[in-house]
Amino acid sequence: MNKTESKTKRLTALARNMPMWDDFIIEEFKKDPEFMRGAVEDELQEYAQSGDIRYLLSTLRDVAATKGWVWLANETGLSRPTLYEALHGRSKPKFETVTKILGALGFKMFFVAVDNIKPQPVNPAKTRRITTRTCEIEAREA
Repeated sequence: MNKTESKTKRLTALARNMPMWDDFIIEEFKKDPEFMRGAVEDELQEYAQSGDIRYLLSTLRDVAATKGWVWLANETGLSRPTLYEALHGRSKPKFETVTKILGALGFKMFFVAVDNIKPQPVNPAKTRRITTRTCEIEAREA
């Protein structure tokens, strides 16, 4: 047996004895509800910054497994197959589905206006002034 095969066998044996990551996280969530809440908050912030929902869905899936899929189905009014499909990353869940799941877990979503929209420059050649007896209106032609 060469050195590479030996290392591979040791790592395989070690992996068999280690708990799966999801199982480990679920056990930690069961032990510490504040840790679970903080994990969801962190993933919500990450989603707000990056727009990548995969990690949020993964964390929500672990929370659902911790609290129970039946419990979550009852709290959200969604079927278990709908929840499985939404949280297992095989499809993009509806916004309404995610908000129902977050609501069941005690979260509310708030939206804040962000001033990142750059104003379009006004072309004076396409602007004309319309005057009437009662008011003066500026109109821009598209």
